[in-house]
Amino acid sequence: MGTSTPVNIPSKMKAWVYGQYGKPEDVLKLKSEVDVPDVNDDQVLIKVAAASLNPIDFKHMHGYFKAIGSSPPVNTFFLFFFSRKIVVFRVGSKVKEFEVGDEAYGDIHEHALYPKECGSLAEYTAMEEKVLALKPKNLSFAEATSLPVAIETAYGGPESAGLSAGKSLLVLGGACGVGSNVILLYVQVKKFDLHLFHCKYTGQLVV
Repeated sequence: MGTSTPVNIPSKMKAWVYGQYGKPEDVLKLKSEVDVPDVNDDQVLIKVAAASLNPIDFKHMHGYFKAIGSSPPVNTFFLFFFSRKIVVFRVGSKVKEFEVGDEAYGDIHEHALYPKECGSLAEYTAMEEKVLALKPKNLSFAEATSLPVAIETAYGGPESAGLSAGKSLLVLGGACGVGSNVILLYVQVKKFDLHLFHCKYTGQLVV
């Protein structure tokens, strides 16, 4: 069982926020007096050590999903940005797997199309215990924060398509974050055969 004892937590923090949709250079602002979020019983307050940006962050900022009601309304502070590497500073009363001082990583938004208003381009943020995991000791802050969204996409895409043994999977962009994790998951873990092809149009190798 974790403890809710605070550790030198200020009431205000710096955070990158935006209050309307648009290009980052037009709407993204650095604020120095943003309230440090409170934590619910099932949440962990964490100090952000590293954060990664993903294509969906850009799309939310531009309002691409507002037609389906998945983006918060404008004129509120948004702090999206999904993956992050963090150090635990406070835990809720129902949190069991984390204690103050633990190093963890995860994806703050359980449902990517329906993000919370509190994200990771800030000094502190609040996350539910279920979206966190302890950081492997052999990974740096930057390495850990690059993993969650890429791995979720690499695993979830083929699984939702019903990929199983005996079927083929074409990976375009095998050197990118998602592509490289697809290869690791399905070749090294699930033991799929790996075949490399040379694309005569681009001169690139295709997995």
